[in-house]
Formats: sequence, C-alpha cells, structure tokens
Amino acid sequence: MTKMKFGMVVLALALLTAQPCQAEENEGIGLNVDVQVASAYVFRGLNVFQETKQMDQNMLLAPSITYSIPGTSLEIGYWGAYQLNGANKSAMVDVGLGAEQDFWVGYSYSLTPDLSLSALFTTYYRPLADEKVAGTSNPIYIEPAIGLSWSGFVNVGFNIAYMYGVQDEVKAGRYLFLNPTLSKGWSLTEAIGLECTLDMGYKLFNEDIDDNKWHAGLLVGVPISLPYNMYVTPGAGVVWTNLTGKDFADELAAFGSVNVGVSL
Repeated sequence: MTKMKFGMVVLALALLTAQPCQAEENEGIGLNVDVQVASAYVFRGLNVFQETKQMDQNMLLAPSITYSIPGTSLEIGYWGAYQLNGANKSAMVDVGLGAEQDFWVGYSYSLTPDLSLSALFTTYYRPLADEKVAGTSNPIYIEPAIGLSWSGFVNVGFNIAYMYGVQDEVKAGRYLFLNPTLSKGWSLTEAIGLECTLDMGYKLFNEDIDDNKWHAGLLVGVPISLPYNMYVTPGAGVVWTNLTGKDFADELAAFGSVNVGVSL
C-alpha cells in the first residue's frame, strides 16, 4: 500500500517521503528506512516549530521506519519529529510540541484497478513534555482515518480523519479533518522523477477555534533512484493557512526538504 500520511509529516507529506519508482520491481522483506531533514516542520498548514511567524525556519529531523507485511496490504510504521535549531527548541519540547513520536498502522484495499480504499490509525506521543508547562506529562493524540484514492491522468484523493486529544489538558486539539488532494507524477529519466501535489484541508474543531481551520499547499518533490534500492528526494513546499489578524503574506509558510532512504 502507498503510505498515506493523513496526519504526519511536514503537511503529512506522503509526496516527499514516498519511495521513488524503480525501473524494476525488486522483491525484499518489505522494510523502508527513511530520514528527512526539512527547513521547517509544517503540519496541516501550521509551522509547528515557529518562534514568532509562519516563515520561521527552525529545522526538522524526521526519521521513519515502515514495514509492509509481505503477502498483505498491511503496514506498520514509526515517524519522529525533532527540532534541530532555534532559541525555542527546549520550550517546544516542554509545551508538548517537540520530540514527537508517532506510531501507525495502515491497510489498503483495491476496489477497482484505479480506485482504492485505505484506513489508517495513528498515535501521537510527546513523552518529554513538561507536565507543569503542557498540563500533562505525556500529551497523547489518537487519529483514525479513512481515504479514497483514484489513479488516472491526475491522482485524486479524499481523506477523513478525527484527531482526538486523549487527556482533558489537550482537548482543544480535537477536530474532524477533511483532506482532498490532487497529485501528478512524471518520469524525467529512468532514475529521476517529478511529483507535484496540491494539498488542501479543513478542520472542524470541537471548541470555538478559528485559526488554522483552512489550509492549502503546493508540494514538489524530485525522487531519484540510487543503487542498492536507495533513494534521495529533494523537495519544497509553500502552504497557506488562515490566521486571525494576519495579512496573507504572514499566513504563508515555505520550506525545503530532502529525504534519504533505502528499501530492503
């Protein structure tokens, strides 16, 4: 199954963490190991590690491991988010935004050759949060999600997820998330591709929250196949989200990234 990041990553960017297409399909044990470095951690329109503004470039280190169980459409995985720079690095950990640890399980089912249904369940942990600052020592969120994707001239996806802050201290983080996407890929050479994704989203919060309800982003990646089933994917993105009292330019976040990984 293609990994669908309803709730992880810079914008949940499946595009920038996806494996590039191989010239030949190589059988293996189903394990993918990936490390991403990005100039900012942008999640569903919001620059998570920002100090004062959306355009702050506090870098993200995001290791991940995905295991696709052979002979099934089931995947399990881990994804982490670590801030590399910025005066607020320790504060982000204390408040329950830094040192994020995500674990997920996903399943996909082909309805037709071009249409597939997927399900994903993700748990989000911040185990190093300071209880005095965050209100709880380990803020936990869980998120079930389902999605439909259609492969054609342009790939179309629509995902529905519910983010649930488990503790009362993080109940403001409970919302229904609607996420349509459009993507298109091209093969530039046998080993180099080009991927573009238009990512959109709407949050229906349980509480009266107006900021970051809407987002839209354009994401570009260049997957490059390397020997021994390795790959590198440089990418970039620009994202908008609604923020009360901010001009349009102040609602924008931009980032660059690179993923390096291997499929075993």
